[in-house]
Amino acid sequence: MSKPFNGRYQLAVVIVTVGRESLLRAVRSVFSQQFSGNIQILIGVDLDLSGQLPRYRQILDQERPANVDIVWLDLGYSTSKRHGGVHDCYYGGSLRSALTLLAESELVTYLDDDDWFYHNISTKCILCSANIRM
Repeated sequence: MSKPFNGRYQLAVVIVTVGRESLLRAVRSVFSQQFSGNIQILIGVDLDLSGQLPRYRQILDQERPANVDIVWLDLGYSTSKRHGGVHDCYYGGSLRSALTLLAESELVTYLDDDDWFYHNISTKCILCSANIRM
């Protein structure tokens, strides 16, 4: 029997970025998952090293499938010590923790902005581990 969800989304994906172009591939890999449920992608901006995040955001918002919502969190400063913040985590400071708590799903998974999900395998693994039917 499938476990019922209390939130709007059956899956949340947290991505912390420093503005690399590879963010496009990471998010598109979530888009390409064959999953009929609703997915929330939470993208935390640690720093925009490329200056291209407004363009990437526009591209991804246009390509977004109907079952996917994207939440962008840009505090305007880095929470990572390596970029002047106060938290020790080298990649994103406290953004992963904050975005995890902001996710509107009981299932949360993570991608770096230079990683991607292999076609459909990641969603299957996540949902199987939670005993959820696709």
